[in-house]
Amino acid sequence: MVKFMLSALFFFLAASFAWGQKKGYCNGYVIFGINDTVWGQIKDRPLGSSDGMFSKVRFIPKDRSFRQKFSANDLTGYGYGDIHFVSIPLIETKEFLITRYYILDGENRRFLKVVKRSDCLHSYEVEFVHEDNGIIDKYPLFYIPGTREMVRVTQGVFGLKEKRIAEYFDNCPELIKEVENGTIKETMDLYDFYCTNCR
Repeated sequence: MVKFMLSALFFFLAASFAWGQKKGYCNGYVIFGINDTVWGQIKDRPLGSSDGMFSKVRFIPKDRSFRQKFSANDLTGYGYGDIHFVSIPLIETKEFLITRYYILDGENRRFLKVVKRSDCLHSYEVEFVHEDNGIIDKYPLFYIPGTREMVRVTQGVFGLKEKRIAEYFDNCPELIKEVENGTIKETMDLYDFYCTNCR
């Protein structure tokens, strides 16, 4: 009887893990604290759809069968494949019709998708869901390490936000000039120019 129960339990656990893999989970990790990385199966949005995101990521630790849920306040990051997210205490404020993004310890954290990071500049994407159709969209934020503010460098189809870029990168007049004369039109061109010429 004991052997039967153990076999049944093992089958149930294996089936649960396989079920998780079939339902959109993929190999990934979560990070607690500074360097406490746990590997397993992870899922942060519905399978095969751009409709919506989960408010909490689903995670099944390696060699386990139970599922856990984590919010941005629980983790410092997570990822899968070549996609990585970090958890940052970011707030948005409106000042004279300008939206500003501040990093403030103690505030609720949110996940930002990592595009590129180096000692000179970080590039992130904020993913959000349109309320009218549930479709996932995104916009870029740049961050100079050591500061308390991020900047949104584009305004949708209207391209780069010249005034905000000029304000945020005021230590690099060469960059501002390149943006104003149209030489720099893409976000990653801006990133590369800053790290090459403005450090």
